[in-house]
Amino acid sequence: MKRYKISVSEIGFSKSKLASQVLIGSILGISMSFIFTVFPIIVGFKDMVGSTSYTQTWQFCYQFIYMIFGVALVEEIFYRGFLFERVLNIFKSKWTAIIISSCVFGLSHIFNGNIIQVFTTSLLGVMFCICRDKIKNCTTLSLIIMHGIYNALITLFVAILP
Repeated sequence: MKRYKISVSEIGFSKSKLASQVLIGSILGISMSFIFTVFPIIVGFKDMVGSTSYTQTWQFCYQFIYMIFGVALVEEIFYRGFLFERVLNIFKSKWTAIIISSCVFGLSHIFNGNIIQVFTTSLLGVMFCICRDKIKNCTTLSLIIMHGIYNALITLFVAILP
């Protein structure tokens, strides 16, 4: 198996303008949460957003933290960092890299048992890639923050909204 020597800059990280990267990720994550979580819950699609219920406070806290530091961190580094950049290097087409990395991202969610989630997650992957490409100072760090906030707020809103 070939080993890759990859620098953090090759997967979309940057040391410059860290505050801007964090702010962009935070604003995008909160905005996404209201558009893709609160609105669907309010109009009656709570089961499509998520249906986890917690009997203990520690379960909620664990899930909240895990969604930020476990899921978002790993998924963004792999799908928008490593995979996107590798596909881009092979095909030399940004849209090919966006589509392939986003479809693989969506397909990785098939084990949740909901084919609609595969489709919507693929679309979110496309949106994440476009944000990184089109928004100045939006880096892999921004995407980790955006994805983490989005996932964590899904956990929160599903728990507290009717």
